[in-house]
Amino acid sequence: MAVVASAAGFSAHSARTKGNNSRTDTEGYRNLIDAAKSAGMPRVVLISILECDKARDVPHFSQKFAAEQYLIKRGQPYLALRAGAFLDRAKDVVISKVRNGVFPDIVPGVPLDMIYSPDLARCAAQAALDLPASALNQSVDICCDVPATGTMLAAAFTRVLGRKIVAKPVFSPFVLALLPSVSRFFPQHLRNQIPVMKWLRTGAYVSHTSQRQKQKQLFGELPTIEDSVARYCRDKGLIEPIAPGLHPEEEVR
Repeated sequence: MAVVASAAGFSAHSARTKGNNSRTDTEGYRNLIDAAKSAGMPRVVLISILECDKARDVPHFSQKFAAEQYLIKRGQPYLALRAGAFLDRAKDVVISKVRNGVFPDIVPGVPLDMIYSPDLARCAAQAALDLPASALNQSVDICCDVPATGTMLAAAFTRVLGRKIVAKPVFSPFVLALLPSVSRFFPQHLRNQIPVMKWLRTGAYVSHTSQRQKQKQLFGELPTIEDSVARYCRDKGLIEPIAPGLHPEEEVR
């Protein structure tokens, strides 16, 4: 038996609801952890965020790290899965752009560690059901085998789809320079995005070798960027489903 916790008041869809959604990421997680501890839950699997312990002043990152720390404080058995940036986003804008030959590049030229959400879901299920108790009470990054820039991802889409896909910045340099001076006019959830973007541009959103080794030990071989893109394209109907008996890497080649 396990609790898998992935709620995020920070997200855009949460911002469209009424109420103070930031409480989800603070007192909401504390209440959940308290309830799990009181009920004697054998484990809590927290969907956390990569390098959150290095971004303690950054919205969303800091709340995830606080939840990890509260699990430790309460003595609740846990495993924190620190996910990289999603290849498929909460509001998936990638699919429509790729259909038009473009990969939307959030931080041009900056490598980020990525993960396709079905791979995170598989790891969460393994963490909840299969991993021994000896694997608990730690954090582990969940990402692909190498960090990738938008240009690298566009090249992977090009190879998988067999047609040219070009990385294009989501925000122009002019817009990025203007954001700090006009941010006071934005809703709070959009203002919170600005320090997140600033932190991502530092290049710090990258896992380390020891964490990749830990991920491999717990969950098996790390997915490659190419295979993740191929599965994403297949799941979205951009390429034909894989033939029976064919390994995904053979399909990509």
